[in-house]
Amino acid sequence: MNARRFFLMTIVFWLLAAGILFVNSWPNARNHIQVTYVRYAYFFVVGLLASGGMMFLYGSDWFARQQRRLLWVTAFSAIAALVTAVLINPITYMMVGRSIHAVPIEIISTGTLYFTLLFMIWSAIYLQLKGESLLHARPVAEDGPRPSPVFQVEKRGEIRQLRADDIVCVRANGDYVDLITAANIYLKKDTMANLESMLDPELFKRIHRSTIVNIRKIERVSPKPGGAFDITLEGGCLVQSSRGYRAVVSTIVPAG
Repeated sequence: MNARRFFLMTIVFWLLAAGILFVNSWPNARNHIQVTYVRYAYFFVVGLLASGGMMFLYGSDWFARQQRRLLWVTAFSAIAALVTAVLINPITYMMVGRSIHAVPIEIISTGTLYFTLLFMIWSAIYLQLKGESLLHARPVAEDGPRPSPVFQVEKRGEIRQLRADDIVCVRANGDYVDLITAANIYLKKDTMANLESMLDPELFKRIHRSTIVNIRKIERVSPKPGGAFDITLEGGCLVQSSRGYRAVVSTIVPAG
């Protein structure tokens, strides 16, 4: 999923969250309906901004190495929830004529548990769409060269052995993956996450949620508007990176 779709997903998520909280508060908000509209409009905006900050954290190298991801996701969600409460609760209280100096505990606590839960749900969806685990980081590459795995594949009824070094690209294909070489495409029942864990991370880089390339097989990289790249591989295979993996592609552009 590219950055634009992540953004649209986030907008839809916080619109739904604001709507659910609005409906939930309806029995107690009938006398202050305009205040409630304003409260959850601000909640939607703050949710979007906080999610942007959390995207930055989840995309960092530091987070990629964390093994206790659920603990950090919970902590980030709680902090985002506290910030949300501190930003929107004083506005609500002032609009109904209450002094914010008289209710400091309420400003921090009102809605914070709901907000924390919503940020955790958003985080789980976001990481899942990125193809990452909410619980654990990806396996860390061991020191020294990793032996090249060999995959058993089928072509025209024949069982063949395919060395990972011969693969130029791995591409998602429904419940299968395409193992693409310079001369053939082999369909294999597997997942992108499992294939990525088996391949050498120094040679095979994910440049899209559904695409992994062998950097030794790259012949040309052409930038496109918006931060994406067209990547030409050995054998003439052409793939496109997504803007979310721009930093990865920038490290594998051939010199010269």
